[in-house]
Amino acid sequence: MLVVARHAPATRPRPGMADLERSLTEEGLVKAQALSVELVRLAPTHLVSSPARRCIETLAPLAKALDLEIITDDGLGPSAKAPQIAMSLAYLGALDGVTVVATHAPQLEVLLEQLLADHGISVDADALHLPPAGYVIVDVAEGVRPPRIDRVRAYRDVGTDPLLLVG
Repeated sequence: MLVVARHAPATRPRPGMADLERSLTEEGLVKAQALSVELVRLAPTHLVSSPARRCIETLAPLAKALDLEIITDDGLGPSAKAPQIAMSLAYLGALDGVTVVATHAPQLEVLLEQLLADHGISVDADALHLPPAGYVIVDVAEGVRPPRIDRVRAYRDVGTDPLLLVG
């Protein structure tokens, strides 16, 4: 299973501040905690994040709850382009268990579009454009090689009903 989340609400850029240093707002911290409560039930085994502080902070409550390390991947960063994202997708596909990823809006969309296209699945691109703290769960059939996507659910916000994209 792969869970791909957009980082929670973050501070606006300030003059002289590196984009990677933007942190979560108070609302973002609350949403990150709520996301952790929601995702802990999936028993994640891997946490992978953009190197941006706001993405790492989005996964921090989940990492603490599960005593897991957050692995950063430049291919999920705010300036990552399609080739880097494809390399990250290959890395993520090699992980067993449940992987939770935190990234940014355009990178999230590219990653999911590529993953679904690799499986011959197309979805409305607007369905993959998620607000901050929105996430997508990609269910993969157990014990099937090559892996097969069974279901894809998009959550516009923590605690909302999913939009079924595939399955």
